[in-house]
Amino acid sequence: LEFPATNNDAEYEALIGGLKLALEMKVERLKVKSDSMLVVYQVQGGFQAKGWRTGLYLQYTQDLMKNFKEVILKKIPREQNKGEDSLARLGSKREALLLGVIPLHIQSGPSIEEVSKVTRFRREVMEVEDEKTKETWMTLIIKFIQEGWLPEDKLEARNHRYKAARFV
Repeated sequence: LEFPATNNDAEYEALIGGLKLALEMKVERLKVKSDSMLVVYQVQGGFQAKGWRTGLYLQYTQDLMKNFKEVILKKIPREQNKGEDSLARLGSKREALLLGVIPLHIQSGPSIEEVSKVTRFRREVMEVEDEKTKETWMTLIIKFIQEGWLPEDKLEARNHRYKAARFV
């Protein structure tokens, strides 16, 4: 993954990638083994998705699963997943000898477009909110110029008028 992702996001991305591959291969019945208890139990309905991203991943995964006649999702212990973990680690190293043996898929963005959109939107909103709420030495001067607001203390009010006069 070439984008910021939590461990749970990565687990969902792996599941989504496998489901999409199975759909391309026209698989009708699928048995999925995962060592991620959180993902397995969320998809099965035993755990709730708490975060907005996790909720989007969960919904998208469940929607993909509806395209199969049957999907069995099974939680397996990590020790039974060592072969798959080793294969993933080898593939992620991008070693020249392995590139022809292990198909390597580099994913530049999340599978879910909404995650990308919302992440971009939230980052932009946070930047704007930070600029709006950031108080500087100019905040009260700007407030005086725009709204005529002055502090109640006469000495402070005179200082603000003096400072504002330099900007107008």
